[in-house]
Amino acid sequence: QAMPILQQLAIAVGGVCLISRVPPAVLLAALAAFYIWSSQTPRFTCASCSRSKPVEGSFAAGECGCRVCKGCMHQHVVSNVESQEQDILCPSKGCRQQLTEATVAQV
Repeated sequence: QAMPILQQLAIAVGGVCLISRVPPAVLLAALAAFYIWSSQTPRFTCASCSRSKPVEGSFAAGECGCRVCKGCMHQHVVSNVESQEQDILCPSKGCRQQLTEATVAQV
């Protein structure tokens, strides 16, 4: 039988508190603060890795408008520069738009 989510959370918090010796009230306060912060922070789905990320620090890949997280964009540009690609295309799945020089320079 599936355990209710609050019961699972209580068990997880208890385990973390035992291991780290952090009082449960402190850990729960930190989790509550993180939840409030994350629910108020604008987010987007990265067009490359498909993960939900904060909008702050992301890249609009170019004229195509695809939004890509900092990590994906950095990895994509470095990989293309190392392989001496002449045109660096948007890292978004299925997009073939060339990245602007301004976007590449920001990375």
